[in-house]
Amino acid sequence: MAIKTSKSQTSQLSLRSRRRSRTSISFKDLEDNENYEPPTACKCPNCPIKNRRKLSEEQKYIVDLNMRKVYVAIDERSEESLEELAQLLRFQTVSVEPEQMPQSWLALDWFAERLERLKFYTSEYVLQKGELNCFDEKSKPKALFASYFSSPSRHTLFIYAHLDVVPAPAEGWLNDPFELYTVEGLLYGRGVCGGKGMAIGWLQAITATLKLHGDLPVNIKIVIDMMHEVGSVGLDELISAKSEWFLDVDYMIFDNNSWLNNETPIVSCSLSGWAYFGLELTGANKSLEGGLMGGLMYEPMTDMCHLLNSLVSKYQEPAMTTINDYVRKVSLPEWMLLQRADFSLYNYKEDLKIRKLRGEETRTEFLANRWCRSNLCMHGIKGAFSRPGCSQIMPMQLTGKFSIKLVPDQDVATVHFQVSEYLHTKRKDLHINTLLKLRLIDSCEVVHWNIDAARVRTLKRVLSDVYRADPIVTTSITSCLPIANVLHKMLNKPIILVPYTRRRDYHCLVNENIEEESFQKHIKVCAGLMFQLSKQPVKCKCDVIWDHCSKQGLAERLAQERNPTPPKRKLSTVLKQRLTDPLQRPKKPVNNRVVNWLKSIKWGKSKTLKVTQSRHSIA
Repeated sequence: MAIKTSKSQTSQLSLRSRRRSRTSISFKDLEDNENYEPPTACKCPNCPIKNRRKLSEEQKYIVDLNMRKVYVAIDERSEESLEELAQLLRFQTVSVEPEQMPQSWLALDWFAERLERLKFYTSEYVLQKGELNCFDEKSKPKALFASYFSSPSRHTLFIYAHLDVVPAPAEGWLNDPFELYTVEGLLYGRGVCGGKGMAIGWLQAITATLKLHGDLPVNIKIVIDMMHEVGSVGLDELISAKSEWFLDVDYMIFDNNSWLNNETPIVSCSLSGWAYFGLELTGANKSLEGGLMGGLMYEPMTDMCHLLNSLVSKYQEPAMTTINDYVRKVSLPEWMLLQRADFSLYNYKEDLKIRKLRGEETRTEFLANRWCRSNLCMHGIKGAFSRPGCSQIMPMQLTGKFSIKLVPDQDVATVHFQVSEYLHTKRKDLHINTLLKLRLIDSCEVVHWNIDAARVRTLKRVLSDVYRADPIVTTSITSCLPIANVLHKMLNKPIILVPYTRRRDYHCLVNENIEEESFQKHIKVCAGLMFQLSKQPVKCKCDVIWDHCSKQGLAERLAQERNPTPPKRKLSTVLKQRLTDPLQRPKKPVNNRVVNWLKSIKWGKSKTLKVTQSRHSIA
């Protein structure tokens, strides 16, 4: 028996299903498919995406021509680029020092003011106080959200940048670290190799494009972080709360120091992950005094030392050999690239005051351990006595913390299982009688993508055009960028890692510098990437953003200014003309019964009465 529903119930059911389908949609990486066709979920009859044809060769040539003009404009604006970089470097945005937070606010306001000049909509948000946030109520860190909307029929790029730096003590610097100075073609200053130099590159690329063409070939969304060097504390919670702001994003772009020498650009297609463990040992329900209970209890501290020591071999390599079973092998081109890397073991040891390094027999083997293989690090023991002085207390509840770096093709679940099985086996072998628990405190999966993806090929074309050298695409040589892993886990968007300069293996680099030519070329890479990505197929977003295709951006407003529509005549004028002109008078209805009777009459075999509708009705 069929169930009847009223119109109101039907409309409610359709509204619920529409909401359910809209919230359950997840973006997939469809840009790899060259024959991609826009979905039919859009209900707009004049959808600019569904009705958009593929770019012709002439249109692609025009895009490349506009890109070349921007390259010339960037060369002409080289002095302005250095001047803006010098202004940004003067802000002492040291995120680990709470007293420098007003300087970070000034830098954020400076950057927001520059974006507002370029027709961006900006908003500042205060990062909430978290467990690792040591700032008080008066000096809370902030984050800047900025957006530029050109057209719904264009890609939306999400660019992550940060303006904070690590401390720069004056000892060893040739000049003030927060002043830009140039020596023999090198730019010196704290932040030129990090977030400040990268952020100025995108700012100058956008400025040159807008001043030359008046519009951008893509939509832009920018997030400026001020807590990157301390783990971007609070940013993940803010992005989770503002998740709707990222619904129309097509690509996430991060600048990355991936160069190994000054000859060949490196395009990295992988981000290393991590698994952070807590090894809990319990001997009693409270701490005991050693003078009274010593020698009577199985001490968790002794068992903890045995277990942590069993995790590594005598050469400090991971004793769990099974975790390397899923590590991707380094290819021959990648191994040859490590051999040509611009890296000095002697200088590395001198800068860090290290006497001996693991695998220092060959530089290539050392770099492979550093970038291509999994490793284990010890971090500390929670609950142990660490204050000055002496104590006779025996801690009965301890947590040993260690982490494992993950590389392609490892995953967190497999490594967690392998570590748990190994520790429980060692517990029996070492005759440990304390209670053992292994907890996964924090983790993030390895992120890697196809080296033949459309976005990777696009980036390779831009790099080849700017640097006049064929870039090398690698997956085994991973990049470490935790914020990119976190944002990919939250937003599930394709990632593009733009190479900026050479890799830095330690933070507090004295006399931080970058070649002026490399800085200017990075600006061209940012501009070229915007133009080349605009050639890729665009997908309709009306299934996740209501009526997205009907939104009017800057491109539509500029098109209306170029081709204005003729003004509409007033209704009274139209009616007056129809009443005065007999040909424009409205027709009277025709008696359909008479017309049908006349149509049924036939005169002869070949002749039929042709009936024309008269202006007057037939009685």
